Amino acid sequence: MAEPGSIDVDRERDLEGRRAGPWVRRAIRAVFAAWAIVVLFGLIGQHPKAQTSTSPAASLQVRSPTRLRGGLYFQERITVTASRPIQNPRLVLDSGWFDGITINTIEPQATQELSRKDSVVLEYNQMSAGDKLTVWIESQVNPTTVGRRLQSISLDDGNVQLARDTRHLTVFP
Repeated sequence: MAEPGSIDVDRERDLEGRRAGPWVRRAIRAVFAAWAIVVLFGLIGQHPKAQTSTSPAASLQVRSPTRLRGGLYFQERITVTASRPIQNPRLVLDSGWFDGITINTIEPQATQELSRKDSVVLEYNQMSAGDKLTVWIESQVNPTTVGRRLQSISLDDGNVQLARDTRHLTVFP
């Protein structure tokens, strides 16, 4: 034991009595460095994935990330292409689109927003055959959200379903 005010060479230089401490710190740093490298190379992130559902009436394409991290801003793009006239086009998004996710903006704005059970209904103007409607949704994952959830969207003409898409969204810490 060294005297007060002096340096104990055995403990400070030779790390006597502290053999595990530096290795524990190095291991913790290595875990954080590995996580940063995984994120840096995009192995976990917001790469958009497109899925298309078609019917005789229309096609519904959803392009959005299926793997996200808490706190990330991301964009979803929904494209509807009408094959025949659609009198009352509605996009019906279930609770998986909103639970633990903050919607910053939806463009273009729906002419009317409704609620159907636990879903949000976005109503748009009439579409003719060949018309295309592209809806952008800017969102952010709430930082405390973690887990896997189901996201379903359907294209309806009034209350008649024309096309439906279901996907899994995984949120990492």
